Amino acid sequence: MMGPRAWLSIVAAMVGGMSMPACSEFDPAVVERVAEVEHEQWMAWSKDVAAEVSPERRSRWQKFWIPYKDLPDEVKELDREWARKALRAAKR
Repeated sequence: MMGPRAWLSIVAAMVGGMSMPACSEFDPAVVERVAEVEHEQWMAWSKDVAAEVSPERRSRWQKFWIPYKDLPDEVKELDREWARKALRAAKR
């Protein structure tokens, strides 16, 4: 089963590469909302496949099975990066 982030990686690669720095290309409020949705879908996906991964990975993931607003900022930034990739893909 291909996870959503793997799918977005493929899409991002198709539209110009994986390295996409943070920028003011999109309204920060839009990026933040899409990042929140990205986190929600990641939680759903990671919980669905949790039984298929190592206990160590599952343990790392479980720390982040919390609402987006409660994530540490460095983890939120990972979701924001995926949000920007998705927004760029949607623009094409």
